[in-house]
Amino acid sequence: MARRRGRADRRLLQSQHPPSVEHQRRYDTLLEYAGRIGLPLIGEPLYDVKGWLRQVQGKEEKGVRCRVCISQRLRHTAELGAAAGLDAFSTTLLISPWQEHEIIREEGERAAAEFGIAFRYRDLRPAYRRSVELSAKRASIARNIAAASSARRKRQPSGRPADAHQ
Repeated sequence: MARRRGRADRRLLQSQHPPSVEHQRRYDTLLEYAGRIGLPLIGEPLYDVKGWLRQVQGKEEKGVRCRVCISQRLRHTAELGAAAGLDAFSTTLLISPWQEHEIIREEGERAAAEFGIAFRYRDLRPAYRRSVELSAKRASIARNIAAASSARRKRQPSGRPADAHQ
């Protein structure tokens, strides 16, 4: 959630999720969801595996590699948010019980100071289970819609979708 001139303005900023197939799946899901709820997106996804690998090389110690990755994501997000005129940014990483929240907070505040935009920290982990349930429900609905669409296409003599005959 970001704020512009005192009013809430929800925007999502996408970053890096290796490997590329997973990254594309997540990005496609983001585009679909944002379109469905009317959420404007700013920036392009950051996916620089070679650069990321260079940054984490030799940094296998717990927390060190996390810090490199989180810093990269939050700096990119802060930069985009500041360039868009937003006064704050946050991250969906805060909902995960497996993320290093102290590192997220520190790196978010560091990126905020660097780019002149506030970082909004909120511990969203209590909502994690519910978010998984909602995601599973939405995925199930999407699979049912896709199956119904596929069945309709198969019934068309031309092989084209039903609405293609208009």
